[in-house]
Amino acid sequence: MGRSTYKTTKHIVDTTTGEVVQTEQWYRKATDSDNFVKFMIEQMYRLFVLTKGEYDVLLGSIRFVDFDSTFHADAHYKWVMSSLINKTPSTISTILSSLVKKGLLYRVSRGRYELNPVVMWKGTEVNRMKRVSYYRDEALRKNNEE
Repeated sequence: MGRSTYKTTKHIVDTTTGEVVQTEQWYRKATDSDNFVKFMIEQMYRLFVLTKGEYDVLLGSIRFVDFDSTFHADAHYKWVMSSLINKTPSTISTILSSLVKKGLLYRVSRGRYELNPVVMWKGTEVNRMKRVSYYRDEALRKNNEE
């Protein structure tokens, strides 16, 4: 993903003679905007132990995920999720906490969550690996403090 430059050529042809009478060329920059989340195949087993509510909230949350694999669980998010999966906003908050405990999400700050980059990711592979390293270092630091 990133920026690409495309060369576009337009030929204006005389329909009676078939001769190209004018040629226009220009360059265009386009940003790839693939909108998908990558699931790591080795980690798919983690999805099989989820309850239906957890599964629905996790997959429904993907529509809110930014390119840095985070999303904000604000009132709008909870209202949309409530209508999608027929749960109350407080139940959705409880389910998000459960997904954090099960290691599928990280709580970044109040109301802000990040996909576990070992399991799933949206963004570049380089950024995914930086986040994997960060969370491994955090886990080691916490273990050393105990």
